[in-house]
Amino acid sequence: HGPFLSFSENQVALAATALVTWKRRSGFCSICGGPCTLGSAGHARTCQTCKAVSFPRSDPAMICAVSNRANDKILLARSPRHPEGVMTTLAGFVEAGETFEACVAREVLEETG
Repeated sequence: HGPFLSFSENQVALAATALVTWKRRSGFCSICGGPCTLGSAGHARTCQTCKAVSFPRSDPAMICAVSNRANDKILLARSPRHPEGVMTTLAGFVEAGETFEACVAREVLEETG
């Protein structure tokens, strides 16, 4: 199996998804509730009431390859959202206040038991 999208197609799809989701969820100011307008080529919103500026979220995430001691095998997982036979390395979002190391340990446990 090859990749579903090329590297550049994947980058465009990720950026578009993030911006569309942010635009859909951020029409009003999180500080005063006033309406916001887009600026900076769609990468910022400014509140028309209090002038606060907001930007798209950036959620830290990790992807890791868990290997055996000989470093000649890695642990792969199967997700029901992927086509049959597709296995992936482990990945996940870093929780607020969590180190990347703790995130790796938590995700390995969550995804593999």
